[in-house]
Amino acid sequence: MGRRVVGQAVVAGLVGAVAGLGVRVVELGPPEAARRALFAVDQRWWRLYRRALVALGEDAGALDKDPPDPTHVERALTDLITSLTAEAASRTQKEGHMHRESDFTDPSPRRLGALALITDEFGDVLLVEKAYKSGPERFGLPGGCARPGEPLPTACAREVREETGLDIMPQRVLAVHQMPASGTATEGVNLVFDGGLVPRETALTLPPDELSGYQWCPVADLPDVVAPYMLWRITAALSALHGDPVRHLHGGPGELGRPAEKAS
Repeated sequence: MGRRVVGQAVVAGLVGAVAGLGVRVVELGPPEAARRALFAVDQRWWRLYRRALVALGEDAGALDKDPPDPTHVERALTDLITSLTAEAASRTQKEGHMHRESDFTDPSPRRLGALALITDEFGDVLLVEKAYKSGPERFGLPGGCARPGEPLPTACAREVREETGLDIMPQRVLAVHQMPASGTATEGVNLVFDGGLVPRETALTLPPDELSGYQWCPVADLPDVVAPYMLWRITAALSALHGDPVRHLHGGPGELGRPAEKAS
């Protein structure tokens, strides 16, 4: 009885595996071995086997005419398992692995940025001016890249402290902005955290070799001060700060030809 139950389980599993691969039993070969295996394990399951075979595109009628010798069952199941394994290996090789070990041990380079949206009592946004950039791109939110293994909120607090002298406690994420690789930087994913409210009269300490200044920018003036991608980032973060859903942005506004997606 125990062997019969095991046999039934094996056959049911094989039928499920074949269906999951999206191929017909007859394509796996040897076709007679598959038919005999499905019929011989237990005829009481005949209706289930028959329905499964029909669903897979098999000619179930052949089993009615030529009942197999039960002594061939073990060999038939072995042949079928071998065929299934070979087919699965072939499909994996053709279609590629879902994941490879190197995806986890040696992934493609990608920066992780941790930025802070800090506002004052008037609702103006704190912008820092980068000494190594020019034009509208020199203005942006305080923050920077996380170090290997560093939690992003910790990275955000550290970068803000290094750039402004402020000690903040980053709160929830307000926006996720994925930036494609460019000629000067690898692909990056930037998280904008709620950096809280800081009184306008608070003195800031800037690193002179990295930042050349800062300003509290009214929201209405942002389009005239920052680059379009930074305006998109800050606007999305402000919207989330005021109760709208957190959004996932990619590149610059309109780059994907569709509205920004909600972050999951």
